[in-house]
Amino acid sequence: MTLRPSPEPAEGGAPLLAARGVSVSLGGTPVLRSASFAARAGQVTGLVGPNGAGKSTLLRVAAGVLRPDAGSVRLGAAGLSELPARER
Repeated sequence: MTLRPSPEPAEGGAPLLAARGVSVSLGGTPVLRSASFAARAGQVTGLVGPNGAGKSTLLRVAAGVLRPDAGSVRLGAAGLSELPARER
């Protein structure tokens, strides 16, 4: 599954939640490759795709439940790996 970053809005600031180039392998099988998205406060963001496309895997990475093989996820100004465990 390859997602493209959402276009930058005419106004607004930095994304509240952003994933860039996230790749995940489970059991040695690549299930997500170079996925990116940005969600801003007050903006509705949808994640759609066929079964097995990697939507749930991307959400697990964004929630801090699963670590990506590559890429990064940021919550506000902090990378998720920088947050204390209780804030994940």
